[in-house]
Amino acid sequence: MQRNRRPQIHLKVLATVALLALSPFAAKCQSPATDSSSGELAAQLKSLVASVSQLQSQVQALSSQMTEMRTAQQAIVAGG
Repeated sequence: MQRNRRPQIHLKVLATVALLALSPFAAKCQSPATDSSSGELAAQLKSLVASVSQLQSQVQALSSQMTEMRTAQQAIVAGG
């Protein structure tokens, strides 16, 4: 049963990080934007998208590594 909960934990962590990362942008979006601030906001948003994409890749890599470790652990337990 614990195996089924781990992917959910990863998703919750990823969602929390994304929400925390987006919160400053939500506050900026509520205030009227000037031309210079909207350009700055666009640059920050692109940076955020790149960061979230990188984070997703890292979470996927960690998930794959955990799967490999679990498989190896099960093979050791089954063989020993």
